[in-house]
Amino acid sequence: MTIFERFSEAFNRRDIEDIVACFTEDATYGDLFYGEWVGHEGLRKLFGRMMEEGAEVRWTLDNVASSPALEMTEWTFRLVVSDAVPRSAGRIVSLRGVSVFELRDGLCSAYREYFDRGVAYVQLGLDPSALHHVLSRGSVASHGA
Repeated sequence: MTIFERFSEAFNRRDIEDIVACFTEDATYGDLFYGEWVGHEGLRKLFGRMMEEGAEVRWTLDNVASSPALEMTEWTFRLVVSDAVPRSAGRIVSLRGVSVFELRDGLCSAYREYFDRGVAYVQLGLDPSALHHVLSRGSVASHGA
């Protein structure tokens, strides 16, 4: 079973501990919405927030390229926004993207993802001026362990 298969199965079950178990203790996770997170404690906070803000979440594996050191996955992601995000509650975000898992000792030591944030922000209901502001900021925040 690939890391993404383990990760997505745990994510779809909303099992934060099983998600975190896919990563090394010092792992970094670069999320295009939530920023950069480090270590197991940081990942628990990140995935806890994701589960709180997603009434329904679903990763679907489309394609995987894997080696002992690197795994790249093309995926489809679907989220129904929860009431924890009042301005977007009930909206559906559906994305296609790619994730890169750098592997060490069979676990992910660094994660990064690529998808069109503009499409996601439009689905969340951001108005055009806010969308321009958000997308022109560049990089996202970093969160330590």
